[in-house]
Amino acid sequence: MQKLLRLLADPTRLRILAALTPEELAVNEIADTLGMRQPRVSHHLRLLREAGALHGRREGSWTFYRNALRGSADSKSLWQAIETTVRGDPAVAADAERRRAVLERRR
Repeated sequence: MQKLLRLLADPTRLRILAALTPEELAVNEIADTLGMRQPRVSHHLRLLREAGALHGRREGSWTFYRNALRGSADSKSLWQAIETTVRGDPAVAADAERRRAVLERRR
């Protein structure tokens, strides 16, 4: 738990988890949503996955990630506290707008 809390101190990782809250996204979709380069996003995804904060699902050559904190009984209250904190963050709001465009392109 201490490792996870340390990882969650990074604003980029919180933005990733917030972007993955409504639904799963592929790595390139996360990069587009956050307006970041894919290698940087992949680094953060690896750390979050290793800490148990993300679940990954392979579909062909794609990997889709989802927020594991949201559904876990052990960490649900932690995620609720984090979600309340990031809700007013302008970067998270901008990410939500970009995520809508990314999902529209997917469809």
